[in-house]
Amino acid sequence: MAVNYFRRSLHVSRTVLRSVRNGGRRPRLPNEELVIPAVPVEQESAELSPEDIERINLQFLSRTKDLEPGMEVKQLPQIGREFRDRFDARYYEPSKIWFEKNWLNRTKFSRKMLNAVPRKEDTKEVFQYKASALMAKPLDVGDLVLLKSHPSELSMCIDVPSSTKDPRYCFTTVDGSLKFGSRSLVLMRIPHSLPQELSKMAALLVREAKHGFEPIGTIKNQANETLVLPVIARQLVTSCVTQRISKSAWDQLPVTIKKLELLHRRLQDSTGPVPVPFFDLVMMIQSLDITKAISNRDGEPYIRDVIENSRTGSTSTIDSSCALATYWAIEAQQKNHLFGDIQISGALLSPVSVLILPFASQHLFYSELKEQLKSNGQEAIQEFSKLANKGKYTELTTRFPHIIQVLKGYAAGNLHNDEGIVSLIAAIFRKIDEFKDNDITRDACEKLLSRTLPQGTVENPIYANFTLGLPDSSARSRTQQQVYDLSKPASAQSTENRHDFKHLRVYCIDSEEAHEIDDGISIEDCGNGKYTLHIHIADPASLFPESESSEQSGINDEVLKVAAERCFTTYLPDVVSPMLPQTFTTVCDLGHQGKKTKTITFSVDVLVKDGAIKIFFDSYKIRLGLVSNFPKVTYETVDRYLSEPKNVNEEILYDLKLMHKIAEILREARIQKDGAIVFGSGFNQGLVAVSPVDQEISFFDQKESKSTLLVSEFMILANSLAGRFFAEKEIPGIFRTYQPLTLRGQADQEYERMKKSVKKGILPTTKDINMLSSLLNSSFYCEYPTAHAMIGASQYLTVTSPLRRFPDIINHLQIHRVLRNLPLCFTEDALSKMLWHIQLRDAALKKASAHQASYWTLKYIKNLIRDTPHQRFDVTITSVPQLNVARCVLANFPSARGVLKLKPSATNIPTVGDTVKGCKVSKIDCLDSLLELEL
Repeated sequence: MAVNYFRRSLHVSRTVLRSVRNGGRRPRLPNEELVIPAVPVEQESAELSPEDIERINLQFLSRTKDLEPGMEVKQLPQIGREFRDRFDARYYEPSKIWFEKNWLNRTKFSRKMLNAVPRKEDTKEVFQYKASALMAKPLDVGDLVLLKSHPSELSMCIDVPSSTKDPRYCFTTVDGSLKFGSRSLVLMRIPHSLPQELSKMAALLVREAKHGFEPIGTIKNQANETLVLPVIARQLVTSCVTQRISKSAWDQLPVTIKKLELLHRRLQDSTGPVPVPFFDLVMMIQSLDITKAISNRDGEPYIRDVIENSRTGSTSTIDSSCALATYWAIEAQQKNHLFGDIQISGALLSPVSVLILPFASQHLFYSELKEQLKSNGQEAIQEFSKLANKGKYTELTTRFPHIIQVLKGYAAGNLHNDEGIVSLIAAIFRKIDEFKDNDITRDACEKLLSRTLPQGTVENPIYANFTLGLPDSSARSRTQQQVYDLSKPASAQSTENRHDFKHLRVYCIDSEEAHEIDDGISIEDCGNGKYTLHIHIADPASLFPESESSEQSGINDEVLKVAAERCFTTYLPDVVSPMLPQTFTTVCDLGHQGKKTKTITFSVDVLVKDGAIKIFFDSYKIRLGLVSNFPKVTYETVDRYLSEPKNVNEEILYDLKLMHKIAEILREARIQKDGAIVFGSGFNQGLVAVSPVDQEISFFDQKESKSTLLVSEFMILANSLAGRFFAEKEIPGIFRTYQPLTLRGQADQEYERMKKSVKKGILPTTKDINMLSSLLNSSFYCEYPTAHAMIGASQYLTVTSPLRRFPDIINHLQIHRVLRNLPLCFTEDALSKMLWHIQLRDAALKKASAHQASYWTLKYIKNLIRDTPHQRFDVTITSVPQLNVARCVLANFPSARGVLKLKPSATNIPTVGDTVKGCKVSKIDCLDSLLELEL
C-alpha cells in the first residue's frame, strides 16, 4: 500500500501538482518518459514513514531539476490547500454569492451542489411552446437559441445589450462557454422564461473577482476584465434545459430525416420549388407515425391526411426538440437537393419557411450529374474549359447545358451544403485561363455566364433564385405568370350600394413613375375648426367573388390564389414583379379624371384648435365608395404649391395647405403623446436605382418633404383607425406590430434619449442611425391587435396598399363582408394558418431587397475601383472589433456593408459609430455581398 501510494504521489508531483513560474505549464517532451525509481521487492510490504517518502521525493526531484526549470517543490498538504483556495475563488464563491442572491429561501448552498445533477422538476424544461410565443416578446434573457457559431446544440441568452458601443447579446453553451454577438447570430429561437425565483434576479452573468489566480472567465471588451457564468447558475438555469432538448433532438434526427424523405415525395411539385411554412413541416413530423407511413396499403392516404391536418396556427403547440431536429434534418437534406433555403425572420429570429425542391429537376439531376462525372468527369471538364478558353460560348452552351445549369444555380444562390458540386465548379474554373488564379465566387460564375448570353444582353442571376420566386426562376412561376397574362377581371362591375363622393376633390399624390396608384385623400371643411378627413383606397377585393360570397370558404379564385402566394409586389432596383395582374390594377387604379373608380373609404371627423387635434372616434366610417374628381398632383407639384403658391387653383391650394397643417399636427401628436419615433431623411439615403435600358447604376436620397409627410400621416391615420375598428369589433385581421428590443443600462438610456430628442424635434442623423440600428427591432405581421411602438399606435392594421400587399386584401375582404352583413371571409383560425406564409414572403422579400441593394452598390464600387485603382473610402464602424476585424458600412453607400481589417499593432481601436478614413478595398464579391477593406 505504501509503495503504491508513493508511486502515485510521484506521478502527481510530476504532472498535476507541478507549479511553474509565471503560471505557465511545460508540456512533457515528445520522447520523455516518466521515470520512477525502482523500489526493492523486499520493501514493497514495508511501511514507509513520511520522512522516508519526503527523502525519496527530494532525491528523485534533484535528479530531474534540469528537466524542470522553475519548478517549485511543495508538500502535499500545501498543494491541497492551494487547490482548494483556487477552486473556492474561481468556482465556489461566485456560485455561493449568486445562489444566495437568487435562491436563498429555497435551501442552503453547499459544496455538494456544484457537482449535483439537477432534478427534472427543477429545470422547468420547455419541450413545448406555442408559435404565438415568438410574437409575444423579442429576444430576451432565458430564450433558447441555435447560433451560427455553435450550430450543433442549443445555447441560452443570458444577457441583453447594455451599451450602444457594444450592442451584443451574451449566450452560453451547454458547457458554460460564453459567446457574444448580435441578434443576426441567431438561427432559431425557442421562447423560454427563467424560473420564477429569478424574476427579480441579479444578472446571470457576473464579473470575475480579482482573486489573485489565473482567471477562468471570458474577455468581452477589456483584457483585464473577465465575465463568468457561475457553475450553479449554469447547472440550475441554463445547461440542463438546453442539453436535454439538444440530446432529444439528436436522438430524433435519424427518424426525422426518414420522415422528411417521405413527406418530400408528397409535398414536392415537379414544376418548381414550393415554399412550406417551417412550423407546418414540424407539425407534420410530430404527427407522422413512421410505421403507418411506410405501410404498402395505407401509407399513402395516411401521409396525405397528416399533411392536410398539419397547417400551423399561432396557437399550435410545437415540440422544441422536434423543431430542432427538423431544422438539422433539413440542413442534412439540402446537400441531396431535396430542400432549399431556410428562410429566417429577422423579427421573430426563427425559421419561417423552407423550400421543397422538385425531385426530378433537382435531386435526380444532381445525382445523375455526379454519377456521370465519376465516369468521364475530367474529360467533360477539359472539353468545357477548352471551349471557354477559345471563347466558343455558343458551342459551350449547346454541348454542356447541364454544367451551365449548375453555374446558374450557384450564381443564383440555389445550391446549399453540396460540397461535391462546389468542388466541380472549382475544378472547371481552375482550368479556365481567365479565372484559374482567382477565388471561386458567384461573381465569377456570373461573369462566365454573361459571355454565353446574346450580345448586349444583361441578366441578373438573382432572377433565377428559387426563394424570390420571380417568373424566370421555374416552370411553376412561369405558369403563374401565364395565368396573370391571360386573366381579366369580370367586365360588369356593379356600383350599387356605394357612396358616390361626386365632386369631392381626391388628391392621389405619388411620383410620375408610380406603377400603381392605390390611395387618395380628401378634406371637407365643416366650419369652426372641424373637418372631415377621407382616405380613399383602391378596391381590388371587389373584383373577386370572395368579397360578396355568403360562405366562409377562404380563397377560391385562381388569380387570388397566385396573389396570395406572391403576397407582395416585389420591388428590386432593376425589376418590379407585381402582386396582381396588370389588367386588374388598371381597373382599380385611382387618379383617372372623370372615371368613377371604386374605393373603400375611411372617414373621420377632427377638430383642429390652437395647434392641437382631437379625433372624434365615434364619427369613424368605413364605406364602399366611388370617386372621380382627381386634380393632377405629384410629390413634386405639391411641394412646389406649398412652397411657392403661384398660378395654383385657390381651392386646391386651400385643401393642400389645410391637409399639410393637419398632417404636421398628427405627427406631433404621435410623437408627443404616443411615443412614436421618426427618422426623417436620415433613414433613406443612398438608395439604388438601375436604368432598365443600359443597367446604369445611380443613387438617390429619399428626402422627406411636405408632400411625403402629408401622405404618410394620412395613411398612418387610416391604418391606425382600421386597427382600432377591427379590435373593437373583434374582427379577425392581419395586423402589423413592432416591439422594442429588451435593453439595459446605457443602451436603454440611449434609446430613451433618442425618443426624447425626437420629441424636441431633433431627428436622428445617419451616424445616429448607424449606431442605434443594432438596437432597433423589425416589424412583423400578427393576427392579434398588438401595439406598433415605432409608429405610436395601439393597433395597426394595414389597409392602404391592396394593390401591392396581400394582407391588405385580406383585411379588405373582411371589410366587404362586414359592410354587406355577410359571414366573414376568414375565421381567426384560417388567418392564423395563413399568417406563416405572409411572414415567410415578408422575410424573403426584405432579404432580397437588401441583397440586391448591396449587389448593385458593390457592382458600382467594383467598377469604380477598376477605373480608379487607388480609390479610398471612409467607413463607419458598426460592431465591436474582434480579432482585429470590425463590421462597417461605407459612409456614402449605406447598402455597402462589409468588414474592416485593423492593423495588429493598432493602439487606437475604433468603436461603434466611429468613422475611419482612407480605407482600401481588398476583396469584393457582389453576389455574395462580400466586402473587405483594410487600412
